Amino acid sequence: MGMIEDVRGVLQDLVVPDLKALEQRVTSLEQNMDRRFAEVEKSMERRFAEAEKSMDQRFAGVEKSMDQRFAGVEKSMERRFAEQEKAAETRHKELITYLALDARVRKIEQDHVSIHEAERLESTEKHAR
Repeated sequence: MGMIEDVRGVLQDLVVPDLKALEQRVTSLEQNMDRRFAEVEKSMERRFAEAEKSMDQRFAGVEKSMDQRFAGVEKSMERRFAEQEKAAETRHKELITYLALDARVRKIEQDHVSIHEAERLESTEKHAR
């Protein structure tokens, strides 16, 4: 068994230091990769935050613009409705006035017809006498 122990000793003397060196390199690579991933993650988070902020500002601008436009449309509609309501009121008053005049004219015409009939009757009675 001496030879197995000698081979084992030689392997430990030759391979173990290389394995330890490889283990250190792998650990160093893992740490480097972790650091780089963390940097990339921070960079991505920052970029997403900037993009989100930019989109929020854009949406706020669009919302403000739309609010202004809708306010303008609303004012225009209110003005037009007020104008139409005023015109309808004027037409209504004119119609009421017209209807009242029509009734007056009819009464005058009836009175006029009654006067003419009375005059005719008188004239007929005078002629009959």
